[in-house]
Amino acid sequence: MMRFKKNWVIALLAALVLVLAGCMNTEDNGTEDPETDPNNEDTEDMNGDSETDEGSDNEPNEDQSYTWETYENERFYFTIDYPESWTFETAQNNDGITFLPENQEQDIRVYGAQYLEETSTPYANADHADLSQEEVTLTSGVEATIIEGEADGVYHYEMVVVENGLEYHFVSKTTPEYYQENQEVIQAMVESFAILEDALEEDSVTLTEEKAFEIEDQFFDMLYTPETVGRTNEIENYQNKEALIDAVSEIANRSLAAEHVEGYYREEEGALYVVPTEGPAQLLADSPVEINEIDRHTYEVIQEEENALRGAYTLTVEFSWVDGQWKITDRTIVLDN
Repeated sequence: MMRFKKNWVIALLAALVLVLAGCMNTEDNGTEDPETDPNNEDTEDMNGDSETDEGSDNEPNEDQSYTWETYENERFYFTIDYPESWTFETAQNNDGITFLPENQEQDIRVYGAQYLEETSTPYANADHADLSQEEVTLTSGVEATIIEGEADGVYHYEMVVVENGLEYHFVSKTTPEYYQENQEVIQAMVESFAILEDALEEDSVTLTEEKAFEIEDQFFDMLYTPETVGRTNEIENYQNKEALIDAVSEIANRSLAAEHVEGYYREEEGALYVVPTEGPAQLLADSPVEINEIDRHTYEVIQEEENALRGAYTLTVEFSWVDGQWKITDRTIVLDN
């Protein structure tokens, strides 16, 4: 009986040793339940979101990058950079462009204009109560005024530069949301603005009184004292209106040339005839004139005269620098009734 009890005690001790060995092996291998392992990478945070979710709000948003292009204005000699993905529309008078941001209907434009000290108001928008004004120096060294703020549901961001007798404007009128999303792009565009000073200096030309009368005389010789065939009204050197318009277009705007040819000539059986009638007023070399510079490429020559046909009148002839030469681009007469 004592021997049986002794064997039973030995067996019990052996079993306990096996159990303890198993527990120690479990701790060594770290086989805890993954749902309770604080070091497990898939453990959810307190809000129930996985720390490794790709759409986590904790991840920083990358700034959108742009490839830039440069626009150059050949009339007012300025450049500005813009995102390559944007297109633009050129103004009919070539004073600037309107940008067309990709898939956006916003009003963003840049343009130049002649600055007339007595009449121009380039900083007019700064008077708005909701807009602020700040003086800045751009990367190109140009001194500029920034006018900005939200007014009437629109975010207004404008750059104004007045230099060399010209004024330049970059105007962005967008929704406040669009401006906030694209603020860095819009400001980068303004920062890139530059004036082509060398081109301005090289292209500076002056219309002299002598040159104005030379072109005026050519205009009247071709249109109103042409060579005719014998004692007829048939024109000797031109057989149709189009040919005469082409010739006069060498010294005058084509639309102006066409206006005068249509009014004073007729075509008949392959020949061109001048219509006998009183011609328009002409600048008279023996009377004083006033020459006014409109911009770097445009002058007005003004003469006050009086005759029996018209009475007192003021004739204004506009001359423009086109394709490397001066041309007559407009004529107006005001009668003093």
